[in-house]
Amino acid sequence: MSTCQKGPSKFLYANKQECRKALERDGFHGESIIFETHLVEWDVPTPRYLFEAERDAGVHTAGLLAHQASDQLEAIKRAIEVRV
Repeated sequence: MSTCQKGPSKFLYANKQECRKALERDGFHGESIIFETHLVEWDVPTPRYLFEAERDAGVHTAGLLAHQASDQLEAIKRAIEVRV
């Protein structure tokens, strides 16, 4: 049985109203919140960089990758490298 717990949705803060509600539940004053969306583009130095960033610094993806068998993890890494 897996001990991996499901975290909050990765889209929790993608909607202005849902973002405000979530932050208010945690004690933030709703009227003080400014909601902005920014497009971010990565200029990755190598095809492997994206895999390593998700494995080492991601949250949801890192958890999923940590539970993969070594052969599956290698296949995922190769698939990402090919598509980058």
